[in-house]
Amino acid sequence: MTSDSQSLILDETAIEHLRIARKWSNVLSIIGIVIIGIMLLAMAGILVMASRFPQDELVRFTATTQMLPIALMMLIYVIPIYYLYQFGKHSRIAINNYDSEAISKALKYLKLHYRFMAILVIVVLVLYIIAIVAMVIGFSFFFRR
Repeated sequence: MTSDSQSLILDETAIEHLRIARKWSNVLSIIGIVIIGIMLLAMAGILVMASRFPQDELVRFTATTQMLPIALMMLIYVIPIYYLYQFGKHSRIAINNYDSEAISKALKYLKLHYRFMAILVIVVLVLYIIAIVAMVIGFSFFFRR
């Protein structure tokens, strides 16, 4: 590699691997979009059911508490699905047109996807550790003599 012109040449095996990765990322992004749609339908169903009892405060509170986790999951889920979709879109352009700018964009979105997923896993692990510590502390107070 020289400093004047940076290039990377992909052989047919690498392009085939990229083609297969693109197809699977499209499958995962389509499944993710369907799941997001199901979450939206669930939220709409909760709203419809709650509207049948306009005077009941408990029903409205319960509907809100059911919708919040669904909305949070949906918001978290949209980001990696978007990155996967963009990876698939740009890698298709790169493969079909032998476009190095498109492969650069595709790899950028793949990087963003993996970074987001890694941060999400770390956050969830920290929450699990906090929950376990809280549970141990709670049990120690509960079983005190």
